[in-house]
Amino acid sequence: MKADHCIVLSIFTFFLGILFGSIFLSGYLEITPEAFVPALTTLIAAFAGAWTAYSLQHQKDLRSEEKQNIVHANEVISAILDNLNLIDLYRRKVVDPFRLHPYRYLAILPTTFELKPNLEIDTTGLNFIWQKGNSQLPSKIIKAKFVFNVTLDLIKSRSVFHRNVIQVKFEEANFVQGGNIQLETVKVILGERDFQELIDLTNNMIISLDSAMQLLFEVASELHDEVKKIYPNEYVLVINKGDEPEQN
Repeated sequence: MKADHCIVLSIFTFFLGILFGSIFLSGYLEITPEAFVPALTTLIAAFAGAWTAYSLQHQKDLRSEEKQNIVHANEVISAILDNLNLIDLYRRKVVDPFRLHPYRYLAILPTTFELKPNLEIDTTGLNFIWQKGNSQLPSKIIKAKFVFNVTLDLIKSRSVFHRNVIQVKFEEANFVQGGNIQLETVKVILGERDFQELIDLTNNMIISLDSAMQLLFEVASELHDEVKKIYPNEYVLVINKGDEPEQN
């Protein structure tokens, strides 16, 4: 039987004993004090024992819940950092060297492999944040996860389009990317629609990339701070403030 059920039964029994004792003391039952007092003492002792057992079990349950909450929070922070590092590496190695290039839509080459995170952000274990902390934070984490996934989709879409459309047309025109060619010639080779789509895909990818990095950094920091407020004596993963992505 669970501790809470035990304490309810003990309370019921205790008050039943009190009621029985009051009837005895009123003289309605012919029971000697020598028989009643030990019974009442035993009842009180049983109640005290049940209450102590309940308190100890309750504290144990709270501690177990606390440990589980800390584990969930650290798993989410770890996944956020994994996602952040993935796109941070892509941005530094692939995007930033050509961010200010006048023809960055051509200079930024497509990826030769699909970017996939090692860890998935799972917010189902953050229910305690809704109950004990900032109730808006789990929704913000979900938003950051969505923007991150959109960013990966945009990187993939742009790479596929660049390889299957842009590079094919350049090869057909015997143009080697990186060579000296006029913008108007590029427009003629690609056609107005594909030329504009490449620009839009590139711009949207960069905007989404910057937004995802900023959001992931913010929610990792906020989740750490929020959990430390709730459980100040527990270890919670932290993202270094110096790692905050630069605003571009």
